[in-house]
Amino acid sequence: PPKGPFSDWSKMVPVLTDLHWERKGLAGTVNILSVALYDLFGAEDENLFVLREGCFKYFERGGECIHGPVSLLAGIAPRPMYLAYHFFSVAFYAIYCLFAHPRPRRISPDSEKMEMVVPGIDEYPLLAWRSVMAIYTAAIVFMPLVWTEVRWW
Repeated sequence: PPKGPFSDWSKMVPVLTDLHWERKGLAGTVNILSVALYDLFGAEDENLFVLREGCFKYFERGGECIHGPVSLLAGIAPRPMYLAYHFFSVAFYAIYCLFAHPRPRRISPDSEKMEMVVPGIDEYPLLAWRSVMAIYTAAIVFMPLVWTEVRWW
């Protein structure tokens, strides 16, 4: 039989249980963020492209828009609700960018030249649909990860 401080299992179980739940927030937050970023940048999907572009533009804003996600990924801010806040802030900012930021468009159908244009009102119905699909995609990426990592909520 084992001897020493680790041989009494009845004393080890509460210590291991406390350790598990003490680090669950940190481990869960980092796991959710890392898998969500992998899904976002590793797939070729139109809705994920919208979210990916929104993510870059969100980071370009600087300040809390970069400090928050970096502190989550570094494990400095192990709070799942803070992660949800930034994740869906990126998604809604991506939608704002769809409507407000210029994007390249050909000058004419047979031209190679491109110009930067802000979407016109005639494009809003399609952009509204893309917005709904982007939020739906963000939810189906994020929610299963939360369910898997943070079942104790």
